[in-house]
Amino acid sequence: MVQLYLLSIVLNGAIAFILISDTDAISKNVYLTIGILAALTGVLKLLLPMTNPPIIGDIIPAIAGVCAGFQVFIEYRLLHLEIIPGPFGGFLLDNRKMVGYVIACVAVLHFFLPQALFI
Repeated sequence: MVQLYLLSIVLNGAIAFILISDTDAISKNVYLTIGILAALTGVLKLLLPMTNPPIIGDIIPAIAGVCAGFQVFIEYRLLHLEIIPGPFGGFLLDNRKMVGYVIACVAVLHFFLPQALFI
């Protein structure tokens, strides 16, 4: 579906911008909402693919959306609810910008190559 294609690109781009930037200008509710929407869009892209072959063409952006939503949810819980991070949470917080850059690359490639086999 074209709507999920657009949502995937926009939400992955928004999450990438949030993860790359160091600003705290975004409220925690907006932050969490964007993360939940990105994860939901990723799951829907897995269930309702846009191109043929049905799964391979959308799997990387869908997984990026789910991972981005998970990253934002973990950060929300660790930073805003003041939970002490374990080893996995600490790893995610330390590599926040790298995850943002990877998701930004996936969003840009998915925008310019919408029907590529592996993007």
